Order: sequence, then C-alpha cells, then structure tokens
Amino acid sequence: MSNLYPRPQLAADLARKLLRTKSLDTQLLRGLFLPGPSRTGKTSFLLYDLMPALQKLGALVIYVDLLAQPNISPYHVACNAIRKTLKPHSPSGILDQFLRAIGIRDLKFNFNPETIGKNGGIALVEALMAIIDQSQTDVVLIVDDVQLTMTSDEEPLLLHELKEARDAINLRPETPGSFVFIGTGSPPALVNELRGRNNHAFYGATSLPYPVLGEDYVEFLLTSLEREGYSPLPNLEVATGVFKTLEHRPEAILKAFQQLLLHSAPYVNPNKAFPLIADDLRSPAAAMI
Repeated sequence: MSNLYPRPQLAADLARKLLRTKSLDTQLLRGLFLPGPSRTGKTSFLLYDLMPALQKLGALVIYVDLLAQPNISPYHVACNAIRKTLKPHSPSGILDQFLRAIGIRDLKFNFNPETIGKNGGIALVEALMAIIDQSQTDVVLIVDDVQLTMTSDEEPLLLHELKEARDAINLRPETPGSFVFIGTGSPPALVNELRGRNNHAFYGATSLPYPVLGEDYVEFLLTSLEREGYSPLPNLEVATGVFKTLEHRPEAILKAFQQLLLHSAPYVNPNKAFPLIADDLRSPAAAMI
C-alpha cells in the first residue's frame, strides 16, 4: 500500500493564488513560506501535488532541496538546481518537458547556464530574469528545508539575491512572467523568522501553515487496509485520534498499524489497543529507535 495521499484540489487552489493572482492574493508575490512540523508530508505535497499543479498552469518550476546536499552552501545548491533544470536535450530534463508542454520546440538562452552563480559567470538574478524573458512564462523556485539558510554564513547571499530577483522581475510594468518564491521547512518558528524579522530578505512575505493531513487521510488508510484484507481495524474516530496523538505524521501511523496488525492477537479489541500502541510510539524510548 502506498502512503501517498494526493491532494490535487488543495494544490490547484494554491497554484491559482500564486499564478493567477487576484487583488487579495498579490501579497503572495512577495514570497510564500509554508512552515510545518517535521515528517508530516510537506515534501511529498510539494513534489506530487503542488509542482504538477503549478506546471499545469504553465509555470517552469525549479525545486531546491537544501537537505540533500548539507555540505554545500545553500546558494550553490540553488544554482546547481537551476543549472540542472536548464540542461537541454535531456530525455528527462525539466526544461525540455516544459517546452514541449507549452509548444516550444527549442529555446536557446543568451547565456551559458553552466556559469550561473560562478565567478565570471551570470548572476542568479540575471539568470532568472533571462529565463522569464525568453520563455515568456512564470518561474517558481521552491526551496525545501529553507531553515537551513539560517545556519549558513551565505544566508544573505541566497535569499537576498532571490529577493532582488523578485523585485527586479515582478515590479516591471510589462513583465512577461512573474517570479514566485516558496520556502518550506521546520520547525515552524524557525521558518517564520525568515519573514518575520526586518533584517531578513523576505521580511513581510506571506506565511501559511502547511495544512497537515487529517481525518480524510486516515479514512483513506483504513479503506486501503480493509481492501487488502487486514483486520481487525480500529474505527475512524479512534484512528483519527491516534493520528492526532502522533502529531499527524504519516510514517508514525503506518508504524502503529503495523504493530497492531502484526503483533496483536485476533481477539484483541483494536479500538482499545491502537491508542496504547500510539502512546508507546510517542515515548522517549521509541523515539530513539
């Protein structure tokens, strides 16, 4: 059973607010932060829901995972992600897929993408502006685990250049596309510092709490397990309460189901056993496993 739970409507609504902005949504163009507790499905939502929704509206989406390269500065991780996105003529290349989707057979930039962010090369701001001007579309840059920029001496370099790109592109009277910045990570308080303190580049940007999974996800799990022949299972109310106890973490409730179904006797009442399993999983000893 896959624990991926698609939320296309949530993603589509957010994508429309970002790319088809109405008067009450224009603040989102200053930057959007999606803080949320760790291990609650933020990355899965970005990759499998939000990115496709943004691409469906014609945006070129660049995903930057700061946690994947912890030994490289955030600035260079971002530049590497942009260079990889712009690499042409790759069967799985993001740029080629995007060009095919919008009906452009080829796109040659007036700069060498391999030089982005390098000494003597093109600056990040200039590259982002050129991408928008030549492709005539919106560019969305998503930085996952954005809180890691605060632990780097180069934090001002990345976020200040992205702010410079935001202002240079979005404030133009006749810009052919917008630049949208999205940052997500945890813990929420740390992420919110990036837009709540006036010495940070994205001060005043919008913060929307990541919408954690809820009862609909638990119902999806119960239905999937029942379809696969597992029993006995707790009822929806009990299982939803357990999910809240486990702080809305998909991996945690799946582990709880495994313990219930693999180690409980057939005559055990699942509505009584499941909360006890959740309490054990939340204990300090379980957290160390």
